[in-house]
Amino acid sequence: MRESKVLVLLFSATALLAACEQQGPAERAGERIDDAISDARDRLDETGDEIEVAAEEIRDAFESN
Repeated sequence: MRESKVLVLLFSATALLAACEQQGPAERAGERIDDAISDARDRLDETGDEIEVAAEEIRDAFESN
């Protein structure tokens, strides 16, 4: 009887671990959303940097005149 309980626990643990490794559609969608947000943040940072450079160039142009 004790051996059957151990086997049931071992089987349950194995099944849970296997289920954790497989991603469902919600997890995959969540990762895609996270990736999209990260990409958008990176692009906004790059755009902000470009705007700062352009503003400095404009300021320098006005100061040199």
